[in-house]
Amino acid sequence: GGQNLISEELGKALGIIRTYELYNARKIDGGKQYFSTADDFGYSKLPTEAFEKWNDADMLDQLVYAIRVLQPDIIVNRFDHRTEGNTHGHHTASAQLSKIAFKLAGDKNYKDLLNESVKTWHPARLFFNVSWFFFGSKQAFEKADKSKYIPLNIGVFYNQLGKNNQEIASLS
Repeated sequence: GGQNLISEELGKALGIIRTYELYNARKIDGGKQYFSTADDFGYSKLPTEAFEKWNDADMLDQLVYAIRVLQPDIIVNRFDHRTEGNTHGHHTASAQLSKIAFKLAGDKNYKDLLNESVKTWHPARLFFNVSWFFFGSKQAFEKADKSKYIPLNIGVFYNQLGKNNQEIASLS
């Protein structure tokens, strides 16, 4: 949210700290971390605030490039592109850009300015990772119609690691 409770760094300096925190988290969970050139500038409430600080055309090119290079079968957004003002603006903005990039990555007429030799790629689906948080409470989430949702078992235990997904996430 842009706050820093343990030191004085804010804005871009805090963004650098967060970047290194993410790199170190990936050392623990084994994931691959990819970054755009979007500044982690701190708190915003609306996507327009994020777009005032980011060059959304550059961000879009970077997303299309990443999709074309990585060729994912699906994309899962953590935040909803339709909920302006309900969460941090930069999260909504990134979901909005993701929705556009999802379509453009497969469009042969969209020229990727980063590397025009990369072939087009269209993932099969774009998802939004729903959480009870988006319903205001666990009770409201329990009452919600989830008939169009796809449930995933995220509590898998890995015998080789002696941990489940939540434990790995907590460590990272």
